[in-house]
Amino acid sequence: MESGGIKMSNEKIENVIQRCRDRIDRSLDCNVGDVVRLIEEIEKNKQHAQRQQSYPIWHGFGSGD
Repeated sequence: MESGGIKMSNEKIENVIQRCRDRIDRSLDCNVGDVVRLIEEIEKNKQHAQRQQSYPIWHGFGSGD
């Protein structure tokens, strides 16, 4: 027997419910704006780190005189 293109199985409904609950528990539950902010922060830090690598290690400590 099929319903909407999905084969019906003889699996107990309790198992299906538990599988669905497990999937819901593992799902991403956060604000999209937070994810975008994290991505932007990572990109900003990556650019800063790349700029720092282009200078010698002693950059910013003065002339040494």
